[in-house]
Amino acid sequence: MRLKAVVAVCVMVFLAQTAAAEEWLRDRGAGSPTSMFGSYIEKGELLFYPFYEHYFDQNAEYSPLELGYGLDEDFRGKFR
Repeated sequence: MRLKAVVAVCVMVFLAQTAAAEEWLRDRGAGSPTSMFGSYIEKGELLFYPFYEHYFDQNAEYSPLELGYGLDEDFRGKFR
């Protein structure tokens, strides 16, 4: 009898969570999430994402150990 009660509670919790998730995701449609925050795309849609980023540092610090090489010493160099 106790096992039936535990199973019933688990099923009820699962159904409640599923209903809550459907309610929360209702405004997002059936699309797939993209890497852009809050953007979903559906089949047949074209997503245009004009973005450009450039980083340049004349005095970047790096360690060969962090890059997979054995030397545990810090170096400085150009980063583009």
